[in-house]
Amino acid sequence: TTFFKKKTYSMDVTQENFKENFHLFRTALNQSDFIAIDGEFSGLYNKLKLNPLDEFSERYELLRKNIKQYMLLQVGICCYEAVAPGEYTCSPFNFNIFPYNCEQSKDLNTAFMCDSNTLAFLAENKFDFNKTIYHGVPFVSVTNLKSLIKQSKTIHSSELELISKCVSLQTPDVHSKKPALSPQPDPPSADQSDPELAADTGDFDKLIIMTSFNQIIHLISQYPNPTVFHNGYLDLFHLMNQFYGPLPDKWEDFKSTVHRVFPRIYDTKFLACMDPFKEHIDQSSLSAVHEKLCPKFPINLTFPPKFERYIAGVDYQHEAGYDAMVTGHIFASMLLLGVKLHKFVNEIFLGLQGVFHFSPTKRDARPQRDNVLHFSTKSQQDKISKEEITDLLSPYSGVFNFWFHNNSVFVMLRKSLKKVDLLDLRTSTVHTKYHIMSYEEYYNSKRKISSSESESFPKRNKNSGTKPQNPKFHSKYSVEKKSA
Repeated sequence: TTFFKKKTYSMDVTQENFKENFHLFRTALNQSDFIAIDGEFSGLYNKLKLNPLDEFSERYELLRKNIKQYMLLQVGICCYEAVAPGEYTCSPFNFNIFPYNCEQSKDLNTAFMCDSNTLAFLAENKFDFNKTIYHGVPFVSVTNLKSLIKQSKTIHSSELELISKCVSLQTPDVHSKKPALSPQPDPPSADQSDPELAADTGDFDKLIIMTSFNQIIHLISQYPNPTVFHNGYLDLFHLMNQFYGPLPDKWEDFKSTVHRVFPRIYDTKFLACMDPFKEHIDQSSLSAVHEKLCPKFPINLTFPPKFERYIAGVDYQHEAGYDAMVTGHIFASMLLLGVKLHKFVNEIFLGLQGVFHFSPTKRDARPQRDNVLHFSTKSQQDKISKEEITDLLSPYSGVFNFWFHNNSVFVMLRKSLKKVDLLDLRTSTVHTKYHIMSYEEYYNSKRKISSSESESFPKRNKNSGTKPQNPKFHSKYSVEKKSA
């Protein structure tokens, strides 16, 4: 009888091979020109009704409450090192992660929800749930880690200092400037960061082991080169919540925190919607952009030994490591077009009507919604009728879509409505049951109500912090080589 041993790959990271891969990852990270990140979650939205006409702060509040219910189960990080024009060494890591089971402190264990549709989707794409649960690289939230340290009776101050060098114990201060990073940051030495080289007994050993993936996040938070996502807002929400959480109450504070952890973000979905890339792409999904763009602007990828898993002709879509590799491949192909990408840094796709992206470093843009009207009934007893509104608007550009909100509705017209037409519409409907506002009027009225409600609260000092600086984009061949 012949027995075949199943081939294993360093890139597929579990708690059993974390020590080996930690050193491989740190080396690949320090040598890379950019990294790409992708995540797989236990769920996306829990019966969440997202309105494309939400303001940024409204969308954030909805997502903030929803995101904290779910869990990142897999994180893909792919390191790209440019070795020649159009040639890269590609090192993809697929981290299977799962929260540490703290038997001594049951109240510190992590509870999270799963969405049946998401789990079914992952199962269809051959996601190994047993591997994640039984062999996932452990991590703890910053909040739980602080609690464990406080409860510890055997950990010494020197050991606490050692942990702080390996793990981010503090959520980045949203009101302070991010310290300057050297082009090639010095990671902790092997004896300071290796879980298996920790003390043999006591709480220190447990803390080092349970924070294994936290150490990866800590290395990334010190990374000075670009970090690439595709449609990355959900990945950012989960990363911030899971490893720096809980998410801040305010949208602006969330943006500041993101910028301090990831100072230079590129979103390939946003880039795919911009010139000159959109000329070559008819859809902006990850697979569609990869299939359309990369063959037109081919690059040569070289995989180090033991990292060849994704070139075997097998479809690994929706495995986080594979999707991270594809995201980086797209970004590398985009660099071949010679576009100065630094003007697109920190622009992240969000998909709101009239404004489809946001920036952690800029004020939110006001959406252009001249073709949107807000209808409400003058009496609460009256009901809104789509047929009636469609008839009322038929002399104008006609209705494109409806979004109901409480006892009102947003109506999108096929064309923008001029002010004179709005006046005419109001005159013709003065005796109807509807009160009609332009979107701008609705937004301003809502702002006035919000301002009047907050007058009793003290205002924040405008000089309370320094705006984070946005470093320039460096790349070996497309723009400028990073410092040695």
